[in-house]
Amino acid sequence: MGVKQFAREQWAGMAGVFPILLAVTFFLSTSMGLHELGSRFLGAEYFWKDILSYRFPSCLAHSVGITIGFAFCVAYNGPIRAGASRPLPWIAVAVAEAISVAGVYASLANPLDYVALLAAAQVLCGFAAVLGLMLAAPFVCLLDHRQILIATGLAYIATNFIVWGVLSFLEAVAPLRLVALACIALALAGGAAVFAFFRSSPVVQGEVRGATFHALSLDGSLTVRGLKRVHPVALIWIVVASYGFVFGILHAIPLGLTTYEARNAAKIVGALLAAALLYASFAQAKIDTTVIWNRTYRFVFPLTVLAALLLPFTQGGGFFLALVCSEWAGFYFDMVLFIACCVIGKALRVNTVQFFAHVFFARSLGYLIGDISSVIAYSVMLMKVVNVIEVIVFVLLTIVTFNFNAEKYAKTAWGILPKEEPQGHFNRELLERCRVIAAQYRLTGREQDVLLLLAKGKRPKEIGKELVVSIATVRTHIQGIYNKLDVHSHDALMKLFEQVG
Repeated sequence: MGVKQFAREQWAGMAGVFPILLAVTFFLSTSMGLHELGSRFLGAEYFWKDILSYRFPSCLAHSVGITIGFAFCVAYNGPIRAGASRPLPWIAVAVAEAISVAGVYASLANPLDYVALLAAAQVLCGFAAVLGLMLAAPFVCLLDHRQILIATGLAYIATNFIVWGVLSFLEAVAPLRLVALACIALALAGGAAVFAFFRSSPVVQGEVRGATFHALSLDGSLTVRGLKRVHPVALIWIVVASYGFVFGILHAIPLGLTTYEARNAAKIVGALLAAALLYASFAQAKIDTTVIWNRTYRFVFPLTVLAALLLPFTQGGGFFLALVCSEWAGFYFDMVLFIACCVIGKALRVNTVQFFAHVFFARSLGYLIGDISSVIAYSVMLMKVVNVIEVIVFVLLTIVTFNFNAEKYAKTAWGILPKEEPQGHFNRELLERCRVIAAQYRLTGREQDVLLLLAKGKRPKEIGKELVVSIATVRTHIQGIYNKLDVHSHDALMKLFEQVG
């Protein structure tokens, strides 16, 4: 398959949800851009001057908003999932972000007097960005695995380019009013993208609104290396929160030690490397939980440990390499998490918002704790703490990566996915491929039923008996399927199935 044909097919599959992907990119960019703007003024010189690095209060406010946002989505995942296919929650996100930007800009006239407003605006903007991401999750899960892979990488690259490239450049050369207007424009552009989506994609909205799903069961237990009756979700929490804790440490140590230009460049380079590694490591494999876990210990673990080993270089001329490695590992881990949530959510047919929120709440809470702990420790012990942190990172990640979560547990998503017999696995795979093809080529419900039976090797007469329709009706459906899929034989149809798989 040529590059142009591949790009055309992937675009055809993603076109329906593209406005949503664009809206989320704008919402996340607004939140991060506002965070960076606040970092220049919400300085520790206003309070805790001798204890904390000067960027920490801004990072703390933003992280608190994100953590509260995911906690809120855990508690109210049902209403959020139901509201994803309605415009009002999306409008609320855009308005909340615009108000946050206006609040930050208003407080910059005298940050010392309005530090509480500055922090509150960052909390609100972080919360709103999380809500926008969770509203988008059900739509992203309509894509097949390869499309999710491409969409995730492009969204991360675009967000980092907007924040660390465009907005950071404006902050360096333009008046603050122009920077604030640019952030407000991003929030409103996200709202405009959502408006375009709700006007042009009623079919996609209907797929999300009419999808059947159930709540994630939190019952059950596992035995892991002598740990009796460990809750399945607790295993995911332990691993994700531990990595989040480490990334919080790696984020906090270099705060204030490098120039903005170096941090911005490290962010962009890290995002590009992470997206390239994501595609290279998953493009040739069928994405399931075992593959996801394999990529975690093959790539995330060594990159994160390497970033910790390079921490001393943040004090000297080698800081750029240390920052790039840290951002590379963090972005890659976040993208792998996002894809894992899509894969497991689709396999279980659970409320995607519930599962996404659980996983990323663990990640954000661990990050927040690591951020606070390392800043305080570093401020008190200075460089003496760096060697201690390196040991802590290595020991913690080794334990959670190679003991708590062996690959055999990943096969069932650490106890959440049920174990399947070979025949059950085969039938589920066929059903999943049928759903992907039906969504991509806009098949009717009856055509999808016929397609599934054709994939199982059923003849028209057998299909008619199973669906209680005439052979003529079955043949009409088959012809309709062939026309929509642009195939002319059963063999060609099976080749299409193989490509989807």
